[in-house]
Amino acid sequence: MTEPEKNGSEAVSEVNFNTDAQEDRRLVRKVDLRLIPILTLLYLLSFLDRSNIGNARIIGLATGIHLSPPAYNTALALYFIAYVIFEVPSNLNDDERSRLLARLKADSDAGHDERFKWFYVRQAISDHLVWGYAFLFHGFSFVLYTLSLFMPTIIVGLGFGSWQAQLMTVPPNALASISIWLTVWLSSKCNLRAPFIIASAIVAIIAGGQYTGVHFAAAGVYTGNALLLSWPGENVSGQTKRAIAVAMQITIGDLGAVAGVLIYRPEFASHNFRKPHIISIGYLLFAIAVTVYLWVWMSKENRQRALSLENKDLHKEIELSEEERLKLGDRDVNYRYVL
Repeated sequence: MTEPEKNGSEAVSEVNFNTDAQEDRRLVRKVDLRLIPILTLLYLLSFLDRSNIGNARIIGLATGIHLSPPAYNTALALYFIAYVIFEVPSNLNDDERSRLLARLKADSDAGHDERFKWFYVRQAISDHLVWGYAFLFHGFSFVLYTLSLFMPTIIVGLGFGSWQAQLMTVPPNALASISIWLTVWLSSKCNLRAPFIIASAIVAIIAGGQYTGVHFAAAGVYTGNALLLSWPGENVSGQTKRAIAVAMQITIGDLGAVAGVLIYRPEFASHNFRKPHIISIGYLLFAIAVTVYLWVWMSKENRQRALSLENKDLHKEIELSEEERLKLGDRDVNYRYVL
């Protein structure tokens, strides 16, 4: 081994065993300053492309292209169907998937040399927690996308003009942005997700039918959505299993958006879309129920695993090889879920 290689190896060892909190914070800030601005811009453009049709509708889009109200809703649904289909990376072969997974060096256990195996796919599909994350997003996405796509229409229905409605979508979204930043920061400090997701859903549910209620709905739905999307990334261990879990969450979740845009139809517009709003509340209650289930189950599992480690009779069972631990992933007795 050459001297530079030796020093490099020693440096890696130093990083692994002698962590410096101040140096770690400096490094994280440096990476964040590089990545977050461009990723934020890309997500802004992505979401703008998805939601601006709602603004275009109230200033004459449907009339200009002779699009009937049912056809407008169908067009929105078709967008999300395509979005769901192309979310799954089915265009990649086994070798390409393995190469992509090998590139995830900086993400927790992604530095391990894990080759793609169907075992991990089956492990993800058979995990009730993975389905829970997916159904949780399904409950929120129903309200998330109907709110973003129909907010201008809902505000017009409250008696405001089209250009007034355009401007009046700004305060609810601004409040939602502030809510996301504050809640995510507090959630990270407490290292808890479930109670904040539940609180966000409750805030959205108590939103009334007036303009003030739109603010509560936006703050609750967007904040809860930001938290729940991070949950499988934190709690699913194993590169392939995590990739499948995230894909399932987005795919099943976006089916809620398809249902949402079909429910907010012109024939349900009476009383400021009362019936669709009631259905939205039902979806949020479903999301709360799923969150409670995940929270209770993972809390119980964390306690049981802690007790197992204290039980000397299980000492032999706990001493696993590195390969066995990687295969178990988040089912390993040493693994702890983020609640």
